[in-house]
Amino acid sequence: MPNLHVNPLDEKIPKPKTKTNNKPIKIPVQQ
Repeated sequence: MPNLHVNPLDEKIPKPKTKTNNKPIKIPVQQ
């Protein structure tokens, strides 16, 4: 659940901490 909350944020602002957590969830937007 915490990943989903940061998902939209990570999409706009790439963070080193969120990136690792978002990687397995949804990081195709940055890659």
